[in-house]
Amino acid sequence: MSASATTFWTTAFFLGYIVAPASLIWGWARWIRQPKSWSFSSLISLVAFVVASSSAALGLVTILIGVLGAFEQHLSAFYRVVDLGMLISLIGIIVAIGGIWRKNPLRWHALSSAVATLGFWAVAFTWP
Repeated sequence: MSASATTFWTTAFFLGYIVAPASLIWGWARWIRQPKSWSFSSLISLVAFVVASSSAALGLVTILIGVLGAFEQHLSAFYRVVDLGMLISLIGIIVAIGGIWRKNPLRWHALSSAVATLGFWAVAFTWP
């Protein structure tokens, strides 16, 4: 494997398995503690953060189903779930970009979580 491919996969793994959980936990804790601002930018960031969180939740369910061995007989179902997870993460990235222009508690958490979950799905795509 080339050095650039190794760097890509190491980065994707780091994003998916370290940055995503940390950013999601920190973001939800921050959102709960902060006074709520209902500006357009903060709502967009919240939507993007919820989308990134749903991608992460789909990832957790996928891991649990994989551990139970359900994908061994239905590999095409696994790849459909991975495609859906990637799509959800990409939507989260696009929406998060709309929320970073104004200061709000979730703007960077939404973007980093969406990018990190995309890294998780990139790694998951290479599973079997």
